[in-house]
This record gives sequence, C-alpha cells and structure tokens, in this order.
Amino acid sequence: MKDGNIVQLDTPEMLLRKPANDFVVDFIGKHRTNGQELQAVESIMNPNPVLISPEKGIAEAVALMKRKRVNTLLVVDSQQRLLGTLSVETLRAYKNANKVGDLAYSSVPTVKAGSLARDAFDMLINQRLDYIPVEDDNNKVLGIITRTSMVNALANVVWGEEETA
Repeated sequence: MKDGNIVQLDTPEMLLRKPANDFVVDFIGKHRTNGQELQAVESIMNPNPVLISPEKGIAEAVALMKRKRVNTLLVVDSQQRLLGTLSVETLRAYKNANKVGDLAYSSVPTVKAGSLARDAFDMLINQRLDYIPVEDDNNKVLGIITRTSMVNALANVVWGEEETA
C-alpha cells in the first residue's frame, strides 16, 4: 500500500518473483527479489514428527502428546508408513476407546518427498490444514510440514537465513 492505494495484492512468492513496480521492490528489498523460489519440501519439513503405533494405548498417546507438546500424532505401522492421525479433539470425543488404532483418522493428505514447498503451502492454505506429512515413494513418513514450517520458510525467503523463533 502506498499513499492509501493498494500497489500489489499477491502471494508472497509472486511478490518476490514479480514485484509490480519499484515501490514494491524497494519495500521488499532488491536482494530479495529476482525470482527466488522456495525449495523442495525436505528443506522446510520437520524431520522428526511425533509418531505412534496403532497398538499403543490411549493413555500413552496422551502422555506422548504432553511430553512432545503436540496436539496431533502421526499413526504409523512398523515400517513407518502412515496409517492416520490422532488429534487431541478426537481423544476428547471418544473417551472410551482403548487403542490408538481405534481412533486414528485415516484420510490424511500427504505430499511426496521432492515436491515443491509452494505446492505444500497451497495445500495447507486451500484445504485449511494444520500440517501435511511428507512421505517417500514407499509411503514411509519422512517428516511433517506445519503452518509454522511455512512461516519460517517464508521468513527465510524474505529476510534471509536468520534464526527464526
């Protein structure tokens, strides 16, 4: 916005790749424009998602959530292939369940390793997701992309490789 007028309304990537005019370039900084693109999903994912097997008990799942300070667990088989997720909301709704596998939500969008980060970001935004697991070609969980991952990656593009909180 300049002088009360919107100069460019666009995605962060498009602001960086195709600034509308010199005002936008100056606002962002010349060193941050010129076609910088976000990397593959591996460069922004958390490589240590919190995993649990379907045979584990509900009390163990709650304790793991508390210890790891997360509100969702990725439920995986012995080869770390994604079976579903277990959220704190689901735990609250079904207090009489005994095992994680009884409650795991199985319809979970994922991205494959090597996918572009911007495609994962589009999924997060357009599908209103909080996270997206990253899988290899054998469906093994490699990591997770969260909204925080997205913010950190965008901050690195805009402000450089500074330490983000």
